[in-house]
Amino acid sequence: MNRHEFVAQLKTKLRSLPAEEIANAAAYYEEYFDDAGPENEESVIAELGSPSGIASKIIGEFAIRKVDDGKGTTKAGLSAIWIVVLGIFASPIALPLAIAAVSVVFALVFAKLMSFLVLPSPLPPAIN
Repeated sequence: MNRHEFVAQLKTKLRSLPAEEIANAAAYYEEYFDDAGPENEESVIAELGSPSGIASKIIGEFAIRKVDDGKGTTKAGLSAIWIVVLGIFASPIALPLAIAAVSVVFALVFAKLMSFLVLPSPLPPAIN
């Protein structure tokens, strides 16, 4: 892998971030490779590790910055809490219904399977 492939893979892994963040990350690593020089390209790639690992760190840092800035996912967090609360309150109704639905499906599958396995008995010989 060379530096161009490395940066291209990094950009691909960062596609969930805003374009400005991707450009900043790509510029940083391009400059990192420039500072090391073309003769040290392979050692820099070995030192940095995989583009996936670097992308994970960048995405994590971006998420932390976003939450710290107050532009985070407070609304999404509250929505998740409401979904959990509603799920807990709905479980006394939903759980028995789910068990009943699974039982009906099992019974239908079992009945269909048995209808194929049970062979009809042959007719008795005709009496003359």
